[in-house]
Amino acid sequence: MFSLTMMMVLGQLPDGEESVLDVLTAVRRWRETVGSGRAVALLGTAPMPFEHARMNYAPGGRTWQFAQGLVADGICPLVVCERMAGGYDGADPGIEIEQTDSVMIVRMSSEDFHAGDIIPNLIKAFDPGCLVGASARPSGRCVEVADGRPVWVDLFGDPMAEAQARAARCSEGDQLTAYRNLVATLVESGDVFSVVSGRQRDVAIGQLGVLGRLNRETAGRQMVHVLPCAAMGVATQAIAPDDRDPAWSIADDAFVILWSGGFNTWCDVETLVGGIENAMEKIEDLQLVVTGGAIAGHDELSWDRFRNLVEVSAFSDRIQLLGSLTTEELAWWVERADLGLVTEKVLYERELGSSGRMIAWLEAKLPFVATSQSELVQYCVDRGVAYAYRPGDPASLTSILLHVFEQRAALPEIGERARRLAREHFSIGKTTGPLRRWVSGAEKAPDLSRNESNPLSFWVMNRALKGALQEGEVLRQKNLHMEVELQQIGAQLHDIHRSTMWRTWAVLRKIKDLVTSPWSKAGTTTEP
Repeated sequence: MFSLTMMMVLGQLPDGEESVLDVLTAVRRWRETVGSGRAVALLGTAPMPFEHARMNYAPGGRTWQFAQGLVADGICPLVVCERMAGGYDGADPGIEIEQTDSVMIVRMSSEDFHAGDIIPNLIKAFDPGCLVGASARPSGRCVEVADGRPVWVDLFGDPMAEAQARAARCSEGDQLTAYRNLVATLVESGDVFSVVSGRQRDVAIGQLGVLGRLNRETAGRQMVHVLPCAAMGVATQAIAPDDRDPAWSIADDAFVILWSGGFNTWCDVETLVGGIENAMEKIEDLQLVVTGGAIAGHDELSWDRFRNLVEVSAFSDRIQLLGSLTTEELAWWVERADLGLVTEKVLYERELGSSGRMIAWLEAKLPFVATSQSELVQYCVDRGVAYAYRPGDPASLTSILLHVFEQRAALPEIGERARRLAREHFSIGKTTGPLRRWVSGAEKAPDLSRNESNPLSFWVMNRALKGALQEGEVLRQKNLHMEVELQQIGAQLHDIHRSTMWRTWAVLRKIKDLVTSPWSKAGTTTEP
């Protein structure tokens, strides 16, 4: 590991072609520094946990987890990050570069990250032996720019389960197709995959099978690895609050419950408020402190719903909504809190997923309350460092909170055990082992290296379907054209039948029939 305090800022670069050239020059120099060692490009998300940011999100933690794991093996990665909306204050600063002796970080806007030539040119300049994605969207960008190199795809939570949670929260619009397309791209193009839980591993294997990756070439090959969320090991200097700010004025003997982080699509805000209100009726010293808020561009409805419930609560004066805090300010509240709290809906996303904030609480010696839907929470409950309530049941949540309050004298000792658990079982080294082993000899998956056609490919079938639909559309247009022509012919015949010439011809035809009819009969012979 390396000291974050030694991070050197090379500079914020102006927008435009000149800044891109400066970045490419810096990356080439970094490649020379790496020399004959393994060159790995890691694509991920910022802010990362060590940054002085407005709000940290889980994908940034995943990026730093992977980066630290690579550095621990003596690899000097190029870490290219898109800035996540809402993560920083102020306008987007353009392209930034930071580096130590062990890592170079390039940050840019989401637009620059996902479009244009900046990323492909960075990859060309650095010439890595492989690419690693940290979470799904950056993994998708890895696939796009790999140019034949092996790609590690990180399914950081199941995308389709996340799509379901989003669809359940957002009543309008198609919330599924974009996620389905992302899964198809990642599963069909990745050489190896990581997930956050054993349950998600089973789901990912099923996705590989449906999309044709479980074939003769990959038989016996370990394609999916479990990389749980990690304890970051980032020591943050806590900043004490300003006593003059009433939002920070909580009595020294108050029992403080902390919600820290974004309000995501899986958040059960009704159970949160209902359970807290019932507990506050019985515990006069109970205070709820909430940091974080809406997740810009992903879920802003959950936060709005929570704020509305708090505004009409009889205990609103004991619920502090502090919004997004700096890393240092949040660290102070984590130290001050007696208990962490997360309320979760019943969703496959929760069953399959994990939680970086829970791991961070464990490392900070903060026990927590949540539902036991996920492997992580059940693991922590079984080891006595977390508490579980029945999902969707405010009374159950209240009961657990009262139980913890009555046993609060034991919380410091539980916190010590929580930290040991985090550092022993969720360390960077332990959670990134499969990634580091793969990077040491990264190679293309055998079915992809042979470039054989995939009969179950979603994209092949999609193109075939589009081709069939296009052919059908051509035939439909031809049919419409013929119908128009037939209508025109019919109209012309109708006009002819109404014309004087046609009527004259019809009269003459009748006269001819009358004149010739008797002679026709006379010429007819009858057999005796």
